[in-house]
Amino acid sequence: MMKKILIPLFLLLILFSSCKQKQYELKSLEGQMILMDETFDTNKDPVADSIFNFYKVYAASIMDSVIGYNKVFMDKGLREESLLGNFAADVVAVIAEEIFDTKIDMGLMNRGGLRTSLPQGKITLGDVYKVFPFENYLSVIEITGKDLREQLEVFAKTNVQCVSRIKLTIKDKKLVNAIIDGKPIDDTKIYKIATIDFIAEGNDNMKVLKNAISRTDSPVLIREAIAQYVYDNSPIDAKKDGRVVVLN
Repeated sequence: MMKKILIPLFLLLILFSSCKQKQYELKSLEGQMILMDETFDTNKDPVADSIFNFYKVYAASIMDSVIGYNKVFMDKGLREESLLGNFAADVVAVIAEEIFDTKIDMGLMNRGGLRTSLPQGKITLGDVYKVFPFENYLSVIEITGKDLREQLEVFAKTNVQCVSRIKLTIKDKKLVNAIIDGKPIDDTKIYKIATIDFIAEGNDNMKVLKNAISRTDSPVLIREAIAQYVYDNSPIDAKKDGRVVVLN
């Protein structure tokens, strides 16, 4: 009887040991850009082509429509204050005040969300879509000054995002000063920040914002709101105003 019990147990141990997964460690990663063009389409479908071309012409007629004029070339920048970053953060704050009918203390956009620069001259709807290609919606969060300061300290150490209605002074990757409405940030005060849902969820190294006391989302896509702003306020003339000062 004992042998009958031991044999199944022995087989079970062998089974578990054989199923144990090996531990792998990534040593290197390589990649390259591959252009997806007509060379990959050797067997074209004439019916599919006709449908595609119909909508391509229709979409182009919309995307190529001129909605405004840009006085200066606006680059997204890397870490420094940039024209496009200032413009995006400024517009987010203005639009939020109109939609939510409330005073906004600070505008915030992630630099990574600006996918390209905005050219000087005529601005088409397609230009705006190229800069803001994501399905991001306008949001407003309420956060304590203490948590806001903590998030700004993260910016100082890593990458200063696009901000408005605030002045930051950074030295040696440390936050020296943060001024809102002419006053240093008060740790006990509640501040309203206009941003997008992607940021409000704590993405792009903004986890502290998940500590927000409240969050209100709108059904307004940020790219559509900015396109409307360009249409209503053309010509656009973005400027740098020293809102982010980095000292060596």
